[in-house]
Amino acid sequence: MPENRTGVDTARTLCYHLSRVNGSSIAGKGQNVRERLKRALLLTTVAVSLFAFSGCATYWRDRGHDFSDMFDIGVTYSKDWQWAFYNSFESIIALGYADYQATYYGWGGGHFGKNHLYLNAWGALVWADEQIGWDGYDVNDPNTLYCQTVGLVGMPSGLITGHSDPAYVPT
Repeated sequence: MPENRTGVDTARTLCYHLSRVNGSSIAGKGQNVRERLKRALLLTTVAVSLFAFSGCATYWRDRGHDFSDMFDIGVTYSKDWQWAFYNSFESIIALGYADYQATYYGWGGGHFGKNHLYLNAWGALVWADEQIGWDGYDVNDPNTLYCQTVGLVGMPSGLITGHSDPAYVPT
């Protein structure tokens, strides 16, 4: 090493001596980085594998499905003239009337894109009845529709009479 003439030379000399004490040279630093990356990749692979096969992935997939059912937002289109004036706020207060079948574009029924939609609902604030069908529904088959009684008074009575589907509560 040349004599130390400036502060930069002093720093270089110090780094040179420290690297020799540590047992590595500057060329060996690349190998340390590669080894660290290999270890990080191995730990990441193990963590992802544990996550995927431990049931956590199923849990988060189910939460994703729950999130997709939380709201419906889109635009409806029908060749026939139909109208609806109906709103159900959190299935607690519902008001209005709707009876239509249309093509729905947007996020609805847990899916994004083009869906076929059926809605037959009426609401009088504390009591309301809803029948909703997404792709593959049959108006004459209640098993293909989401049928429920909603509202402050309607929801408890729907649970008692069995006219409620708690798996899907559109709002």
